[in-house]
Amino acid sequence: MLLNGKLIWLNGKWCVPPGGGPPALGGPPLRLVGQVCGVLMVTCAMIHRGEVGMLSMVIPCVVRNAAGSDFRKLCVYSGLAGGVLLMLCRLVSGFFLIAGEAMPVTFFVNLILMPAFMLILARQKRGSL
Repeated sequence: MLLNGKLIWLNGKWCVPPGGGPPALGGPPLRLVGQVCGVLMVTCAMIHRGEVGMLSMVIPCVVRNAAGSDFRKLCVYSGLAGGVLLMLCRLVSGFFLIAGEAMPVTFFVNLILMPAFMLILARQKRGSL
C-alpha cells in the first residue's frame, strides 16, 4: 500500500521505499532531546509521588541486569535492593543538617536513581520498551 507516494506497508510495519523518502529523523541529537524530556517528565512525576515510585521504576531494571529475568528472583531481589537503598539513604540523610533538620531522604534517593535512570534510557535499544 502506498501512502502519499512515500511510505509502504511491508511485513507489518511502515517502510520507506528504495531510492527515496523523507530524510531520516532520530539521530543522536533528537534522541538526546527525547531522553532529556523523558527524564524531566519522570522527575516531575516523582516530585508528586515520592521516592517509592522512582524505586519501583529503576530498581527492577538494575536488578534484572544483575540477577537475570527470572520473576521469582527479580521480585525478591528488587524488594531487598529497594529496602537497602532506602535504609542507606536514610542513614546518609541524618548526617546532613539544614536549619537543624535532617535533609529529606527523597533528595538522596533521587540523587542516586536519576543518573541510573538516565543510563537505563541511554542503553535502551531504539524502538524497544
